[in-house]
Amino acid sequence: MKAKQFLLLAAALLPIGAWAGIWQDPGSLVNYEYSIEKNEAYVKAGLSNSRGRTAGSPDAAGSVTIRSSITVGGKDYTVTRIDDFAFVDNSNLTGITIPESVTHISPYAFIGCSNLASIKVNPSNRFYDSRELEIDSHGRFVRGGAECNAIFYYDKYWDVNTLQKWESVYLVAGCKKTEIPSCVDVIEGSAFAGHTGLTSIEIPNSVKRIGYSAFEGCSGLTSVTLSNSLESIDLIVFKDCISLTSISIPNSVTSIGSMAFSGCTSLTSVVIPKSVTSINDRAFYGCSSLTSVTVGMVTPVSISSLVFTNRKNATLYVPKGSKQAYENANYWKEFKEIVEIGVTLPGDLNGDDAVDVTDVVELIDMVLAGIYDPAGDINGDDAVDVTDVVELIDMVLADD
Repeated sequence: MKAKQFLLLAAALLPIGAWAGIWQDPGSLVNYEYSIEKNEAYVKAGLSNSRGRTAGSPDAAGSVTIRSSITVGGKDYTVTRIDDFAFVDNSNLTGITIPESVTHISPYAFIGCSNLASIKVNPSNRFYDSRELEIDSHGRFVRGGAECNAIFYYDKYWDVNTLQKWESVYLVAGCKKTEIPSCVDVIEGSAFAGHTGLTSIEIPNSVKRIGYSAFEGCSGLTSVTLSNSLESIDLIVFKDCISLTSISIPNSVTSIGSMAFSGCTSLTSVVIPKSVTSINDRAFYGCSSLTSVTVGMVTPVSISSLVFTNRKNATLYVPKGSKQAYENANYWKEFKEIVEIGVTLPGDLNGDDAVDVTDVVELIDMVLAGIYDPAGDINGDDAVDVTDVVELIDMVLADD
């Protein structure tokens, strides 16, 4: 009798919105959790802990369309969320279509979906889209551009009815076929994590921030072009990108986060501009192939012993006149060799104590190769590009 009373009491104390159960779509094999009180359903969450990760819908395969509603026991439930780890590590998932009804998508929902190649969001969804913003005849940004195979969240945007202007565009989730449009401001954490099918990515100059773990574990990634507006490289952003061979950090970056490139075992060279004021612990930990590090900072920034673990096998290239400072700096001084680059005479790129057409040719080669050498930054804008070539030509003509 007491046991029965206890069970009745426990049932009475359950939260009003308690989940009623799990329903599996017989066609797509997607699992949904549903709530009787809220009349809502969620694409079921998975699990991630020290014992591993399990998807909420491990049997879903091929191109899957998320339902806008489900019916269980004669009752309809609106699907409003795609929860954490819903499809984690599902290599059989190739496409996903998201309905108008979804108002929340977890940034961890598609981690490790290595063969995901198509992402579409219903154009009527008020919160998310898979198309880039485009400019209308009045110069306003509006939704409805080309499909990008990614999920975007818009803070605000120009709406033809409300005339409301967009403020920020977040890329929430991508796939191996994503093309990042120039309207994106932020790439959210884990957006591409574990997408081993991704081989190259160009991040447009509109992007100012890349979130934690955004490209972690993209083992097929061989080429990355970073935004020239990027302010920092967050924690673990490119961790374990084992096929990445080189990286040139743009002059807009001021800090490199902990483990940002940790475990990039094929990385052979890195260029760090003078704008960087902090390189955090383990930033290049375990980069066993790293043999060339070029820095633009005249004064060495403080680093720990775990930032460059392969430094005794690598050459450090430093600005002209700063070699002694690096030879006296903790852990920097442990590089196999420290070599000064750059020149004392502005424009004398080949070091022959003259500024002439041979220096122009060398600078053009530098620009075409995408190499950042402080000596080539003729106009002092922390970039080596065609504007420096024009200025150097003017210097040569003025001397004549």
